Amino acid sequence: MNYWTELSIEYANQRSYLNDLTRVYPTIQEGISETSTMFNQWIQRKSLGILPVNAETFLKTKENAILEGNEDILLNFANTNFGYKKENSLDFIARFNGNYVLGEAKFMIETDENEEKSFADIISTLKTDYKGAICICILDGISIAKYYKKIIDFSPESMVLSALVLLEFLYSLPTKN
Repeated sequence: MNYWTELSIEYANQRSYLNDLTRVYPTIQEGISETSTMFNQWIQRKSLGILPVNAETFLKTKENAILEGNEDILLNFANTNFGYKKENSLDFIARFNGNYVLGEAKFMIETDENEEKSFADIISTLKTDYKGAICICILDGISIAKYYKKIIDFSPESMVLSALVLLEFLYSLPTKN
């Protein structure tokens, strides 16, 4: 198991985990319907140290950047630049220290009737090579340790992490020329 997944599991076992998650997903107590929207709003609040930029700016600069856009924009960008062919879109595209990162954000709950579909989506994203991009699953939720274990059992080196450690992960990536 990689360091970031291990750190995320440790965080999920802390008493403060669900309270801390309300920074990313503010309506945990009310039930979650649009995790992608809440995740993107969290990014828009400069939670990862920088504000997202449009595709033109993203392509022009070599600095750390997060691609701004709706699901269609992210899907088209990933398809064009990384050969992304999945039907469901990504929630996150970034470049940190010269590394491209493609991510899918999921919030799982114990009674999630779509658990198997979500699991299949996660595995599909993590197991595909997208022209050298780092593929991650940003996974949070209630009783999350069982989901991490299920994914890690299937693919031990998968990069599965909590949104709460995403900032640290991105800035720790080694510089790539």
